[in-house]
Amino acid sequence: MAQPVYEPCAPWADPETFTVCEPGDIRPDDLAAAVSVATGVLFVRTQRIFTGVCADTWRPEGCGCRAPWACACFNCTGYPAIELRRRPVIEVSEVRVDGAILTADKYQLGDPANPRQENHLFRTDGLPWPCCQDIAADPLTDGHTWQITYTWGTAPPAGADRMTELLACEYVKAWAGKACKLSGTAAQVTRENFTQLMRDRSVALEQGLLGIDVVDQWLATINPSGADRVPKILTPEDLGLDRDPTQHPRGHRSEGW
Repeated sequence: MAQPVYEPCAPWADPETFTVCEPGDIRPDDLAAAVSVATGVLFVRTQRIFTGVCADTWRPEGCGCRAPWACACFNCTGYPAIELRRRPVIEVSEVRVDGAILTADKYQLGDPANPRQENHLFRTDGLPWPCCQDIAADPLTDGHTWQITYTWGTAPPAGADRMTELLACEYVKAWAGKACKLSGTAAQVTRENFTQLMRDRSVALEQGLLGIDVVDQWLATINPSGADRVPKILTPEDLGLDRDPTQHPRGHRSEGW
């Protein structure tokens, strides 16, 4: 099963090309920090889906062996497919086995006949994927090693860069002690016959609002339910409960063996 994602791979906006607000004499590191915080907030508010394009180089441990001799007790002969640990997979750029690069015609990403296997990498040359991995060895040169380099993720939706800039600008103002829009939703307060429109921070938090109308409207369009994660329904197959744990090593998921 794919590993959970806790943060996006890159900021959703570039401080060097801001167009929504004028950074002025703001320190570059403060602006970069504000963009990072704004990206994280919007990432969570859009259900942690839009990671951007991410890169991963993975060395599967197979049946848990950390030296080539350790797999003998498992009677392991290899596997026709492996499920990559991040999803959705965009492209596999390199596969190395025993220090050598496999040509792209020797593997295939996904099975067109089975959408559930879109993140699986299949061998197409009649050989299995190794079941052993010597973690102490160098995967670029040594035997008893293998690794997969690939990209994965989902690009942010349209407008994400602009919304990130707007929110980052308000963080910069708040950190400088200036008036900003991050104080919550409007509330009417009357004292001594004087009525003033103020912001109620607690109401904003309860409603999941940031206090910037255009950003809140954008979030409501992308994530109408306001949930911070996409609901998932797991089957016994997803959890690996339909397989014999003595036959299927950690990190491997495949069909038809």
